This record gives sequence, structure tokens and C-alpha cells, in this order.
Amino acid sequence: MARESPPPYQLLPGDPFNLTLGVLVASLLAACKRVPGLAPLVQWQLNAYTNWNLIFIMLRLALKQKQWDPFLAVNSVGILVGFRTAMAQGIDENMRTKIRHLGLPLSRRTFVCLDHLLHTVPPALLVSHLVRRRKRVPLLNIVYVIGLSTWFNFRQSGHLDASEIYVPHPWRRTWAREAASHPCRKPPWPLTSSLRRAASCA
Repeated sequence: MARESPPPYQLLPGDPFNLTLGVLVASLLAACKRVPGLAPLVQWQLNAYTNWNLIFIMLRLALKQKQWDPFLAVNSVGILVGFRTAMAQGIDENMRTKIRHLGLPLSRRTFVCLDHLLHTVPPALLVSHLVRRRKRVPLLNIVYVIGLSTWFNFRQSGHLDASEIYVPHPWRRTWAREAASHPCRKPPWPLTSSLRRAASCA
């Protein structure tokens, strides 16, 4: 069996997933926690985990880091489930109010459209892409996602409750739902059944 070629822009030899690049990007984003001179809205955007995920997705596309796809899919699904849980029962309206106070008034319709664009579209596209490639999601990606998301919270707010970053929300329930959205036993993801159906139709 031929060995896979190293990913583009590999920073360290022997790093097939280019994790070094990912850690470097995460560290740079964390360093932007407080940047003097930035508008409050821009500063807040840099401190949002959803935007970290979008930056990783854009970097994946720009630098052709296709080996990141399973991680990005798991991370995006976790963000979607976490956001839907945290912002349930009208709490998302508090988020819209906070954005307005930061200088960006949004109508309810625009807010909902942007919500789905940022939280629903990425996991849908990433999961469908993995299904088309018949790509399994290794369990190790869950470890990476949990590691990055917990480090983000402790780095940005000092604890797992991200209410200071966003708006007050049921953070324990949010973390529980996020954890439940990740696979904890084989088969490694609900995606597996989709892959099997795609293979049987091929």
C-alpha cells in the first residue's frame, strides 16, 4: 500500500494531520483576546468559538488541509448542538440585543438567517462532504474537539461557563448536549450508517 503524501504546508515532518499548524492558529486566535484599538464588535467576534471554527474552515479551504475534515465536522456539529441548546427558549433574542449594543443592529429575520449560515450550513456541508468521500470519523477527533473547546473556554473566561463571552445561558446543559452529540462508542459516528448506505448504492 502506497504511503499517503504529506499534507500541504506541513510544518513538521511526521505530522500527517498537520496538527502543528492547527495549534499555531489556535494560539494566534487566543492571543487576540484583547487587542488594543479594535472596535468592540470586532473584538467580540474574535472571542467567539463559532468564528474560530469558521477561520479553521477557511484555512482548510485556502491551504487544502483535507485531513482536517473529520475534526471540522465533529467540531461544527458540536457547535450547532451547543448553540441550539444554549440559545433555546428565547435566549437568542438576548444575543441579538448584545450584538445591537455592540453596534450592529439586526432585524429578527437577518439574525436568524445569519444564525443558520454560521451554525447550520457548516456541519451540513462538512458531513455531506465526508459521506461523498466515504470518509470515517476517527474517535480521536472527539478528543481534539473537546480539548480545543475546553481550552478555549478556560483561556477566554477562566471556566466552562461562557456566559461572559456570549449571554447568560444554561451552560451545564449546553456542555452535556455537546458531549452527547459526539460518539462515545463504536460505530464511531451516526455518519457510519450513511457511509454504508452510500457504499451499497455505489
